[in-house]
Amino acid sequence: MATTSSSPLVRVSPISSVILLALVLSSSASASASSSSPISYADHCATVVAESPTTGHSLDAAAFRLSTGIFSGADAFFGGSDRSRSFFFRRRSILPTQTPGVLQIIATLTLRSAGGFHHIRGRHVLDRSAGEFHHVRPRIPRTFPHRGMVSFDLSGYWSEAAGKLCMVGTGHGRSLEGEPLQISAVLVLDYPKITDIYSSLISGNLESLDAVGSSNHFDPIAILAYAPGNYAYTQVSHAQKSCARLNAVESLRLESASFCYYMQSLSRVRFELDLGKNCSSGFCSPFAEISESTLGFMSFNQIQCSGDGKFHMYIGFSNTSSFYFGSLLIPGKALVAEGAWDPQKNRLCLVACHVRSLNDSLSKSTVDDCTIRICLWFPAVWSIESRYTAAGRIWSDNNENDSRSFDAVSFWSTDHYMGSLPGLKYNYTRTEVVKKSCANDSSRSVGKRTYPDGNAFRDFRFHVSVKNSEGKTTWGDFTPVSIGQMIYGSLAGKKEAKQGESMDCGIVINIQLAPLNPKVGEQLNGTIRSTRDKSDPLFFEHLEITSLTIYRNQAIQSMWRMDIEIIMVLVSLTLSCIFIGLQLFHFKNNPEVLPSGDSQDQSLLHDQGNIVEAEFIDSSVSNFMINGVVTHFM
Repeated sequence: MATTSSSPLVRVSPISSVILLALVLSSSASASASSSSPISYADHCATVVAESPTTGHSLDAAAFRLSTGIFSGADAFFGGSDRSRSFFFRRRSILPTQTPGVLQIIATLTLRSAGGFHHIRGRHVLDRSAGEFHHVRPRIPRTFPHRGMVSFDLSGYWSEAAGKLCMVGTGHGRSLEGEPLQISAVLVLDYPKITDIYSSLISGNLESLDAVGSSNHFDPIAILAYAPGNYAYTQVSHAQKSCARLNAVESLRLESASFCYYMQSLSRVRFELDLGKNCSSGFCSPFAEISESTLGFMSFNQIQCSGDGKFHMYIGFSNTSSFYFGSLLIPGKALVAEGAWDPQKNRLCLVACHVRSLNDSLSKSTVDDCTIRICLWFPAVWSIESRYTAAGRIWSDNNENDSRSFDAVSFWSTDHYMGSLPGLKYNYTRTEVVKKSCANDSSRSVGKRTYPDGNAFRDFRFHVSVKNSEGKTTWGDFTPVSIGQMIYGSLAGKKEAKQGESMDCGIVINIQLAPLNPKVGEQLNGTIRSTRDKSDPLFFEHLEITSLTIYRNQAIQSMWRMDIEIIMVLVSLTLSCIFIGLQLFHFKNNPEVLPSGDSQDQSLLHDQGNIVEAEFIDSSVSNFMINGVVTHFM
């Protein structure tokens, strides 16, 4: 009879397991380190900017201010799409070296496709405070790179004298198939220390250091950015001379201390251009040679301000209202500009130049044709017909017979991201019509009811339901622009009538506010009706509006009552627990006091039932709505 013997199991202590795991990880890390040896700076950059030992402490970020721009290429990462692509350059360290005028730069370069890099106006993931981008790094492990994003950790040197930057480093990303990539590259940029309007572009290339044919290799990537550093103003006198030809308009006066704040706030504003009805003539915009579509929107970007009221920036144009596309420095769709604020006529005067690329290469972009003039101001008076936070004109300084000349173009914005503008007033032009309309409505009787103060801004913001004569409903919002001469702002994205168009002011809105002490079922209600004849094409049947929104004081009082009721419940229950404990203690010491046939549990249940009944016998029912959520309390 054969016998089988089983070998005993070997027990491995937890400490041995940890040591074994550490050895495996360290050996794999060593293998990885040996397989990817550090990139030699001297091998790739010595002829551009010589390496030099660092000295001293890290310098302020203002010493090297490259932050963001666009690039072309990188099809290995993003495919062959012609969508605009952006990069972000985050400086991690700026150190002086033993060579005068040479700085060591350590930074992270992030390339992103158009779908993954955008600005949110008002609050930004990439905040442009003071005209400078500040990157908020996502809380994502570096070992899991995003598709549509490639990141490089670079180190190198910038020479102020040569105006060159050279950096080498490694990066990570994903291929079009989703495979992780470990890549190496060299970045070479032309970045002069001092720029003017003609040399205000930073350009260069990012090239792969991996073997041609390997999965990590990529074709050269061309880079273009605006230079926000030291700037020499050369066109201010030309800008002021051209602006003097325009008729003065009523504009807000800005104090010298607030120039920079309000001008740099323009970077959060989108402007719409009035290109007129004859745009097909080809003389209606600074970009008449762009035949693909009309560039009807613009935005000011990277606005740099000096203490004496001078500014320089670039201006992006697009054919879509998307704020992202208007913020890109795309050759053929962008201008670089400089100028100054005119304190006498309260307006900004600029000279602007075209940004063009030679042979469709971003790295060979140039600035030319500085015959474009721009004037911008902040209207001092708003009305129902015009609520522009900022407005202006673009025109050509060329002769009318010049092929580069174009008709003057007006632009404006109703976005309200610049805060309260001092001195702004509102001109009420339709109050008489409203008074007559309300006087004819005798269906409402105020009586002795109490209504909110007419100056309470919060009580005049409400969400409404709108129903037409067919019973169909939709939703809307009412927000005050002004109450008296207190200006609260324009609605972002509000559609204004263009020049040559008319506004339909034949509409009367009649709203009956709910009283501060409403009865059951009382709520805000009213009508929207047209004052035009039924035969008029703009006539519409009246609309009914209702709202369940309550006033701020009512919400505060309801919350206060709820807090008091909760406190009373907690106090009552606490006292009941104390009394029940005392009662149990008394029953234990004096069992003869229990009613005949009742146990302690039966007595306690009877007492608690009386407590619950007393707690809720006089409670009332309250309902209120806060931000669209109905809350019901018993």
